[in-house]
Amino acid sequence: MSSRADDQHHVRQEWPSRQGLKPGSHNVVSHPLVEPSKILLPALHIKLGLMKNFVKTLDREGGGFAFLHQKFQRKSMEKMKAGIFDGSQIRERIKDTSFDDALNPAELSAWLSLRSVLPNFLGNHRSTQYQKEVDESTHFLRSDPPVSHSG
Repeated sequence: MSSRADDQHHVRQEWPSRQGLKPGSHNVVSHPLVEPSKILLPALHIKLGLMKNFVKTLDREGGGFAFLHQKFQRKSMEKMKAGIFDGSQIRERIKDTSFDDALNPAELSAWLSLRSVLPNFLGNHRSTQYQKEVDESTHFLRSDPPVSHSG
């Protein structure tokens, strides 16, 4: 007879889903922005993806990429180029204003938008003026692209 009780390990428990997200009960702080059934990815995955896309668009020969490489010397160049960062590294970059100085104007504009979105919408606390900030952040998406008058 075996001393291992394999049939007793990892008993699967079916937990019922929450029926409602009422603020003040079961660790619910505020009303959700969207219905829980419509959430496809957790906020952390979205943060990591946004940071990954931002780093991938940085100029490899520019100051911004060099700044990141200097700050994260233990990270392999392959991970740097792929934009692989964890949550604490992203929070560290958000707090560090000297990163702004290393970016060119186009990268800085993208970084400032990203830095606004991450803590205000994807953090643990939603901004009190989130509607105004969403409108400001997405203004460029609604406006017509600039027309070039060269010719």
